[in-house]
Amino acid sequence: MRTRNYSASAEKPYFYYDGEGNGFEYFATEEERDAAANEAIQACLDDGWAEGVEDIIAGKVTHTTKQIDVIHKPEVVDENGYDAVNDMHWVDYDTVCNYILEPIKETNDG
Repeated sequence: MRTRNYSASAEKPYFYYDGEGNGFEYFATEEERDAAANEAIQACLDDGWAEGVEDIIAGKVTHTTKQIDVIHKPEVVDENGYDAVNDMHWVDYDTVCNYILEPIKETNDG
């Protein structure tokens, strides 16, 4: 039984998606991805083909999201939940940040 990989990375940029199965899975090589995707396709065979078989797709991830501009809640906030440094309201949060779309750096086949 193979280990499932649910996050894209430079080491595992190849994926297949099966909405009626495990969702997205990521792999180091096209060959691993294709073998797993073909397993998913074959699993759709019963008395006929399951309709979801046409939604199984495969590809290669080129970008992922990256957390930036991280600010952690200070130890001291006023009685209303604001801090004196950033003038931010911290009642519901311990951290705030932004995100950007960042290219995956090619590792071996780029």
